[in-house]
Amino acid sequence: MWQTKPRFKKEEVKIETNRVLVSGERQERENKFLYFERKFKGPENSDIGNTSGMLEDGILTVTFLK
Repeated sequence: MWQTKPRFKKEEVKIETNRVLVSGERQERENKFLYFERKFKGPENSDIGNTSGMLEDGILTVTFLK
């Protein structure tokens, strides 16, 4: 389990399913943005096209189907 940076909202987080790329960006002040990015290799023999994710209370859960 991996947690996002604090205070990111669902609409500020993006997941790409051709590989597992989790990133987020938000504006803190007028000229300051916070950004994060993490890349993961999906599990072997998984159907990457049927990957789903859920972000709740800063905890991201990604589910891979075989």
